[in-house]
Amino acid sequence: SFLAADAHKWMLGPEGAAIFYCAAEARDLLEPLESGWMNIQHAREFRGSPGNLLADGRRFEAGSLSTNTIYGATASLALLEETGIEEIEREVIRLATRLADGLERSGISIGTPRPIRSGIVAAVPPVVDSERLKALSTQGLPANVRLSSLGAIHRWLEHKGVVCASREGFLRFSPHFYNDDGEVDRVIDLMASLL
Repeated sequence: SFLAADAHKWMLGPEGAAIFYCAAEARDLLEPLESGWMNIQHAREFRGSPGNLLADGRRFEAGSLSTNTIYGATASLALLEETGIEEIEREVIRLATRLADGLERSGISIGTPRPIRSGIVAAVPPVVDSERLKALSTQGLPANVRLSSLGAIHRWLEHKGVVCASREGFLRFSPHFYNDDGEVDRVIDLMASLL
């Protein structure tokens, strides 16, 4: 009955745009948070308007839409459709599996369940000796700032041009269909160099 998704990250669109769907039979179950000139019934006369919400999906859009983000989201959806959702899924799973396999072969533990079914690979950060950790954690930081082992490795990877996230004790990598084998192998090599 309901679907909500942001347009950035996996959909490659701009922040600030989103997709929202509410089945007609479920519309009365949600209370709109705002009312404005776009979601109330009126005959272009706003003063004295009764403020009754429109019956269709427009009831959830209170004001003017963000044109730039809508065009950006439309372009990203067109790219995804042109590439093909099934092809994107296959490539994302292939790259994520390659990454997980390579990390495990190099001695890095993976927290992502097998078989890989999404583009998210959670790697257990390797134990790094204290001198190496100190060197990693101070790159580009003021002298008095020290990071945890996870934080230091995360910062070092970003310093090396690898975009990842530090989540719940893991390093989270999220390859997408536009990444290639060389980029995946570079992440594996960088992580293996920490051992």
